[in-house]
Formats: sequence, structure tokens, C-alpha cells
Amino acid sequence: MKSHSAVAVVTLATVSALSILSLPSRAQEGSAAPKDPPHSQNASPLDKRFVMDASQAGIAEVDAGRMAVQKASSADIRAFAQKMVDDHSKANLELASAANKAGLTPARETDAAHKSAADTLSGLSGNAFDRAYVNMQLEDHRKAVALFKDEAAKGGNLDLKEFADKTLPTLEKHLKHVEGVKSANSL
Repeated sequence: MKSHSAVAVVTLATVSALSILSLPSRAQEGSAAPKDPPHSQNASPLDKRFVMDASQAGIAEVDAGRMAVQKASSADIRAFAQKMVDDHSKANLELASAANKAGLTPARETDAAHKSAADTLSGLSGNAFDRAYVNMQLEDHRKAVALFKDEAAKGGNLDLKEFADKTLPTLEKHLKHVEGVKSANSL
């Protein structure tokens, strides 16, 4: 009988100790520091920068594409622009999903540089608009390809790396496509 009561006392003591250890300390309870979102510990600084840069650029692609669908004088530039709206809208949703899994929040609007470029574009028309839009697409897609290659190779979060790796071939196709559009339109 003594062995059963000794086991019960040891078991009760172990359960009590584990319960106490699992409680947050009073210092933690009163702490004003916000807790990291779940999974954000899986996100490296590179991942965080990737989500911010890719989401801002993605929003800018959709916005500029919508403008070009309306303002471009060339039918193939308008077709390219519509493809950018479609492909980047889809990619933006996929990025948001991967970022959410990583505990990160993508940008809700584009950055100042893209806003400034959009303002410049909105004041142009005809061939000047076409040239500026195509040159902007060349520059932006070169940057996007480099950004996505870097994340795919060096990112810390698996969901974001997979998204970057999966999206990279589409961005490379966009870059080749816009190079062709530039050549075909002698811009």
C-alpha cells in the first residue's frame, strides 16, 4: 500500500510542477511587448523584406497594368498590360496566403517610388506613355526576377520559398514578353 501512495505523491508532485512551469510568469503577463504572430519565428529578415517588396511591387504592377489597358496606344501593349493585371492579381493573392502562413502581413499599398512612377505615367499619352510603361515594366521585372531568385535560394520560410520558386518562371516570361513588346514597337 505504501508503494501506491508513494507513486501517487510523486505523480501528483510531477503534474503540479509541470503545470507551474507551463504558466507564464507574472513579468510575462504584465509585459507590454507584443507577442510574435504564430509562425513568424519561421520568417527570416529576408522573408520579411521579400513579403514587403514583392507585395508593394505586385500592387504597382496591377495598378500600372490597369492604367495601360486604358491608355496604351498599341494593342500588344494593352494585351501585355491585361496579362500583367491578371497574373499579378493572382500572384498577389498567393503571396498573401504564403505570408499569412508565415505570420507576416503583406503591404496594402505600393511604395513611394511606384506611386511617383504611376503619377508620371498618368500624365503621359500616346507613344510617350507606351515608352514609359514598357521601360517601367522592363526595370520592374528585372528587379522582381532578382528578388524572387534571392528568396527562392536564401529565404528562411518554406512557404515563401516555394511561392517564390513557383512564381519565378512566370516573372521571367513576363520579362521576355516585355522585351519583345519593346522591340516590336520600336520603343
